[in-house]
Amino acid sequence: MKQTILNPSIIRIRSYATSTNIKDFHDKHQLPHWTSDPKKLFGLDNDMNLTPKETDLFIKSNYNKFLKIYHPDIINNIEVHDEKNKLMNNEEKRKRFDEIQKHYDILKNPVRRNAYLRSDVTWEDYKYKTHRTDRNSTFGNFETFRMSNSHRRQYNFDNNEEFWKAGTWEDYYKMKYDKTPPTREQFEKNKFKILYAVLMVMGITTTIQLILAFDKSRRMNYEINLTNLKLLQEMNYDVEPDTPLSSIRRLLINRRSKENDIEKLRQMEVEDAQLLTNYAKKRVEKFQDPQPITPSKD
Repeated sequence: MKQTILNPSIIRIRSYATSTNIKDFHDKHQLPHWTSDPKKLFGLDNDMNLTPKETDLFIKSNYNKFLKIYHPDIINNIEVHDEKNKLMNNEEKRKRFDEIQKHYDILKNPVRRNAYLRSDVTWEDYKYKTHRTDRNSTFGNFETFRMSNSHRRQYNFDNNEEFWKAGTWEDYYKMKYDKTPPTREQFEKNKFKILYAVLMVMGITTTIQLILAFDKSRRMNYEINLTNLKLLQEMNYDVEPDTPLSSIRRLLINRRSKENDIEKLRQMEVEDAQLLTNYAKKRVEKFQDPQPITPSKD
């Protein structure tokens, strides 16, 4: 019987075809399932009891495994399925790679890693640390405040990393403002300057508001005086003869001259014009349709 010898290239092709059928490459490389939590994604556990050096090696090992799945150079040759067992495209895999890289940059640095792990608190951690911390020490006061504000957006790790790196108030102040915090004596010395500055700001703000209010009042008075002057000019305009229409017109002008509200004046002006127009139309209709003359019996 003749023995068939397979071509090594065919063996590699078969091996590759088999590997592409693996849907969960995290299981293949003994990695946790995908999550956006850096701690869970890299398999860190509080009960691992690893030294800092062992933790560094463990994180780097998992990072290298992730590169075998999501690295851009090999991303086209590997099929990866998401949590819903849907095949991911290259753009989705690239987003995962960027997220892995961001998490690795945090965890590979011992200082940033400790700050992140400190920020990843639960309700049990909050109750334990806030009630069992020595409140008389500077560290205790800061730790209590930090735990009490751990879930606020402004103290989120991404927004305020220095808040979780610091061990005391002084450390936080130095990292946040890049200078030595003031002592209590310096604060007591400068508190009157701070109060004076606050009062100055309040005074300037109040003055600006008063100036704006005065300017608005002055402009309104100017418009009212201008409108009244126009009404007086119309009242003194005596070219047209003294007719019922002119008498009504002067009466309406006199009524408007006593109004000080600009908006009401404009509304009254429109209403008066319409009133005069209606009156004129009725007078014209009366002259166009005279009453028939009844002949006398004489």
